[in-house]
Order: sequence, then C-alpha cells, then structure tokens
Amino acid sequence: MCILLRMSKSSITVINDKNVRGIIAPSSALSEEMLEDLIDLVEMSDTKFVANVNRGFKKAKQMTDGPTLRKELGV
Repeated sequence: MCILLRMSKSSITVINDKNVRGIIAPSSALSEEMLEDLIDLVEMSDTKFVANVNRGFKKAKQMTDGPTLRKELGV
C-alpha cells in the first residue's frame, strides 16, 4: 500500500509506504539547505549515531580532566 500525501497549498509530496518513505518537492519549494537539514535530522535521530556522539563527548571530557590530560601528554 502506497500513501502519497500532498501538503495543502504546497507542491511537497510525502511518500509513506512499507518499503519507501520520503519527500518529493521541486527545488523551488525545498532548498538544498533544507534538504541537508532534513537529512541531518534523520541521521541524528538514529540511536547508533546518538550513542557515537555521546561517546565522543565523554572521551573529550575525560581528555580535559587534569590527571587524564597529564597522562596523555606524558607529564
């Protein structure tokens, strides 16, 4: 079953199907920046991505800790 939704008074079409989901719009209605923002939103909503970012923050915080930083610098 394929569901195509047209946004009222808009040329944006939303596809919500069992196998495919997406947004189709002419470039005049969806700028490249908006498209990049939508892709970022989808990527950042992934739990694996969030866990990876959190690990990075945790590692950065540990590296700025006094004893850890001295150890990393070999002091």
